[in-house]
Amino acid sequence: DLEGIYDLIYDDMGDEIYDGIYDGILDEMYDAFYDGALDERPDGVEYADWSNPRSFSTTCPEFYTLPFAQDFEASKGTGASYKPDCWTYYYDNAGTITEGISASYPTIVAAANSHDSKYAMYLYSSNATKKIYTYAATPYIETNLSKTMVSFWYRANAWASATPTRKMVVAVAEEVSTLDTLLATMTVLDTIVQTNTSTASIAYEKYSCIINEKYQGNAHYVVLYGIEGNGTTSTGGMYVDDVEVTLVPTCFLPD
Repeated sequence: DLEGIYDLIYDDMGDEIYDGIYDGILDEMYDAFYDGALDERPDGVEYADWSNPRSFSTTCPEFYTLPFAQDFEASKGTGASYKPDCWTYYYDNAGTITEGISASYPTIVAAANSHDSKYAMYLYSSNATKKIYTYAATPYIETNLSKTMVSFWYRANAWASATPTRKMVVAVAEEVSTLDTLLATMTVLDTIVQTNTSTASIAYEKYSCIINEKYQGNAHYVVLYGIEGNGTTSTGGMYVDDVEVTLVPTCFLPD
């Protein structure tokens, strides 16, 4: 394990990510590959020569404990090459399935489309000329989800016409190793619908669901996926930010 004090220079994209000292295990940047040199220093030594070039990777945890929170701020950038850390994702383009980094969506998007910070996740869908769906599943959460609640902020993207709706399904699943197993073990909890009356961007709204009121199985993944809009030509999707999964509280705080 890369435990100690290091100066990290370049990540897998060739971008400078830290020009200072990183102290500890690389636990904020899961599922990444790095190629560079390390500055390994004894305690009390402020600087040392660069040495020991190496490649190394960070892996995702086997499971996440509660509370689970994902605000996507650990992303190193935006666009199709950047995905939510340790999530499982599938892109269904009219029956052609891609997954992982090869999937066109979901993507990480910039501050202009986030809830209140630098980044958010975008789930694209379309029924303009063919059916396109984006599926995103959280990492494995240790606690059975029938004991929990999920909340997040969401909003539809802007649209060219004033009438289409945007829809996103909220679900839980027992297994997500393939899209087929995800769909086979998935239970739908809710469908979120946003409709706008103008071409301006709609505001973010908060969604919360007490899972044990709708589900009593053995799921460990929360699944979000965009579906087609209002049944007519509709291309677009939903932005999602600040995802949280927690035990159901005995007393709720007011929003």
